[in-house]
Amino acid sequence: MTATYRADDSTIAARLMALSASPIFRSLPKPAKRGLARKLEWRIYTPETVILTRDEGQNDVFLLASGTVQVTSNEDPKRRVRHAQLQPGDIFGEMAAIDPSTRSAFVIAESECAVGAMSRKTFIRLATENQQVAAAVLGGLAGRIRAANQNLDDKMLLNDRQRVGKELLRCSEPNPANPEQRRIHPLPMQKEIGRALGITRQTVARWMTAYEDDGVITRSGRTLTILDPGALQQAVEYPK
Repeated sequence: MTATYRADDSTIAARLMALSASPIFRSLPKPAKRGLARKLEWRIYTPETVILTRDEGQNDVFLLASGTVQVTSNEDPKRRVRHAQLQPGDIFGEMAAIDPSTRSAFVIAESECAVGAMSRKTFIRLATENQQVAAAVLGGLAGRIRAANQNLDDKMLLNDRQRVGKELLRCSEPNPANPEQRRIHPLPMQKEIGRALGITRQTVARWMTAYEDDGVITRSGRTLTILDPGALQQAVEYPK
């Protein structure tokens, strides 16, 4: 599947809203923000569309306005490991713009998403002329490096059961019905959790069932409740 280009679907006002919601561009002065809004090439992608291809030479930078995308090292869904999930307001493609080289990963639409594309020249000019934009870009890159290091440590130091438990904690939020619990709603499909961890759906299912049998979690429809977050957190800590 390919992108659908619908310039008329995005007014300047909508593009300004997307820029204002982005941690990277919200600090831009209004004239600069309006000028960037006019330069964005608006693209709509359907789920499973490959937006960026690993090793390609193109170096545009993309602002995700709506929907979610995943960063992965493999295009094949059966072999795909999700390195990161990006949310509205995030940017991607900036590494190839900063260091003119080929793309280092695939970026694939998880849902229908709207993306604003800008040229490398436009992005570099914004970053060099606006200190807050440059600092936000560096902060985003540092966060991704930190997350990559964390994932590497998890793979080396934790077993699959612990990694599944840690992912459940990461995806959870306080349970409004009980402040001593946490919950996930809607609960991602087991294959999606598996993709994030680089393990099979069957492995995820086995360890979720084990946690449920141990009374650590409970499931009801698309809601998972962590009954004892403290115990689960202790169970997934690195060995000392």
